[in-house]
Parts: sequence; structure tokens; C-alpha cells
Amino acid sequence: MKFKATLSSDERLKSVKRIEYLFEKKQVLFRHPFKVYYAFTPLDHQSTWLRLKFGISIPKALVKKAVQRNRLKRVVREAYRLNKPSFLEDHHQHQFLCELFFIYIDKTGSEEHIEKSMIRLFEELGQALIQESEKKV
Repeated sequence: MKFKATLSSDERLKSVKRIEYLFEKKQVLFRHPFKVYYAFTPLDHQSTWLRLKFGISIPKALVKKAVQRNRLKRVVREAYRLNKPSFLEDHHQHQFLCELFFIYIDKTGSEEHIEKSMIRLFEELGQALIQESEKKV
């Protein structure tokens, strides 16, 4: 199955309750420069494949200027958008809602480093998703 590298507004994690739930659940992956809180929620049988929702936070304490924070958010969103299709192709058969919240934890922003970290995070999330689906069965 071929997936497009899109990023729609319904893929954004906007609900304050869901974000708080991610922090309470405390499932965390760390890959410099990201700390990722995640949760897998089983979907009903009407949904045929994996769904993703994500959010990004770049603390003002680390990156003081709003222009720089917004630029980093754009870079992170682009890295996410470009690497999401390969993750979906590998794991689309799993019927889960995968909620991700990225927290950027570095003072400098190297686009190459962000891209490499995003690839590694998707690999680790894939392994965690497989473990979660095995628990479900």
C-alpha cells in the first residue's frame, strides 16, 4: 500500500485532555534532540489501518526567539511528514490510534540531526507498536 506524504489538520494532536493523558501514561522515547510521549489506543474493527496524531512543543526556555521556535517547528513537521509514509507502509495493518507528542530538548537546531532522529524514532515506535499489537492478541 502506498501512502502520500501529507499532513492534514485532523492529524494534529490538539486536545488538552489527550495531551495530558500522554504525559500521565508516561510512555516515553528519547532520541536526541527529541523526547516523545506516545500512546497506542486500539481502534474498532471499522477502521482498517493505523491512524497517527501528533503534536510538537519547543520550550521557550531553550529557544528564546519566537522566530527560531517557529522555524524549528516547521523543520520538525517537515521531517515528520516525509518519514511518516514509510512508517505507515510498514505498520498500516495494525488497528491502533498512535498519538505522539514531540518535545524538542536541544538549544541548537541542525536539520540533518532532526531528520536522522525522526527516522530512528519511527523505527523505535514501530517496534513498540508491534509489541503492543502482540499484547492485544
